[in-house]
Amino acid sequence: MEPVRGRSVRFLKPTLFHAELKLRVSDSLAGGNATGRLLTKAGLIMAWFLISYTFLVFVAGSLWTVLLGAASLVLAMGGLAFNLLHDGGHGAYSQRPVVNRTMAMALDLLGGSSFIWKWKHNILHHTYPNMLGVDADINLWPLARVSAEQPRYRIHRFQHWYIWGLYAFLPLSWYAGDLRFLITRKLSGHSFPRPRGADLAALIAWKAVFIGWAIVLPLMFHPLSRVIPVWLGCSLALGLVLSIPFQVAHCVTAVGSIRAPQGPQPEWAIHQVQATANFAPGSRLLTWYLGGLNFQIEHHLFPSIAHIHYPRLSPMVRQVCGQFGVQYAAYATLGQAVRSHFHWLRQLGMP
Repeated sequence: MEPVRGRSVRFLKPTLFHAELKLRVSDSLAGGNATGRLLTKAGLIMAWFLISYTFLVFVAGSLWTVLLGAASLVLAMGGLAFNLLHDGGHGAYSQRPVVNRTMAMALDLLGGSSFIWKWKHNILHHTYPNMLGVDADINLWPLARVSAEQPRYRIHRFQHWYIWGLYAFLPLSWYAGDLRFLITRKLSGHSFPRPRGADLAALIAWKAVFIGWAIVLPLMFHPLSRVIPVWLGCSLALGLVLSIPFQVAHCVTAVGSIRAPQGPQPEWAIHQVQATANFAPGSRLLTWYLGGLNFQIEHHLFPSIAHIHYPRLSPMVRQVCGQFGVQYAAYATLGQAVRSHFHWLRQLGMP
């Protein structure tokens, strides 16, 4: 991948902290292979998605069955994003690139673009988390104020209430955002290559596939007055499901403030830990569903390692952080992390 062009960010040289982390993790993972378990899990989640969709389109008739089918479909789509897209996009599924690319296309199936996501998420977010003007995933201004360095508007005093509605619009924003990228080549002020040839053809083809299964096929069996509300409701619910786990891992009171990068930054590994928080590490169900994204610290340090290893790596990472005096933030439950995010937004919205 090409380096980011735009704001220059310089990290200090790695210290023994990063070296010790890599040594501990390398010893722990020696001889392990997660591909088989990941593919089995991917098959289960894809089956969940197909069964939910079939039930909603071809079986559900009454209001309660439609709501049941829609809820199951939304959760299945979230599972596809958290597991197939995320591990595949980071190259954590397999040593074979074609396997990883195939899994990452789960986002294309849901209406997004895995091509654009790799720039926005893998490069801008994972390299520069919580850096104002660089990390595209926290670029919410002027709709929301996420940094004390941003101008405050009167509307921001209510942002801890209305922010959830903005998160819900995430899937709907993909379409406009992807088109804007194709025209401008810009993501959070940085320029990246446009998709060309097979990449461009795949992006357009997947958009057509999404419109086909999400709208066109249901219209063959149901009136427009039913299809559009269900599609819109599922999109908004999916936006919340996808946004909350990411936001509560970076925009919470336990994490250092979000600021523009000025001067040399701490070494890369220390910055990753200080800009990230774990949540609900003891919940096996949440860990399974979120694809280990409740272990965000471990994920940011080792994004190319399969998520099924994160629970085992977490105690080692925490121990090394304690040894070197690096903050390791973790919330016991998802509810605690959500409340922290709420208070963090309210604090930044105040005068």
